[in-house]
Amino acid sequence: MSNIQLMVFEDLEVPSHKTKNIVNYVNQLENAKKLLLVDGDPINEKLKLATQNIHYVNVLPSIGLNVYSILLHDTLVMSRDAVNRIVERMHTPINR
Repeated sequence: MSNIQLMVFEDLEVPSHKTKNIVNYVNQLENAKKLLLVDGDPINEKLKLATQNIHYVNVLPSIGLNVYSILLHDTLVMSRDAVNRIVERMHTPINR
């Protein structure tokens, strides 16, 4: 079983919708072959556009994060907003 690298950033803002920004970023990461970017809700439009044509990068809103998606990637990059939303959801009791 391989290790999953987790990185948390203040935000996942990208300077433009250009794919090259994401490609350059991924190339700087060590051993990142399949990236999952998790942001708050909704996903930043520039981030969506910048990643849509890159087959090794996927983007999810925090509400869509699931174990299966995490296991399909070797690198998980989250915004602080996404982490906060997930923690909040985990502390919210399920009313039945």
